[in-house]
Amino acid sequence: MSFRSRKMSDVMHFYLAALENPALFQPTMHVAYEEKLSWLNV
Repeated sequence: MSFRSRKMSDVMHFYLAALENPALFQPTMHVAYEEKLSWLNV
């Protein structure tokens, strides 16, 4: 699963949990970080 926003049309966003082996990919940015859950420490 993925999405592309109009504001950042040059960037494709992928949901790591949907990948077969998400440990192979290192995040390069956080999207909607201000909406994170209080127990998520990134």
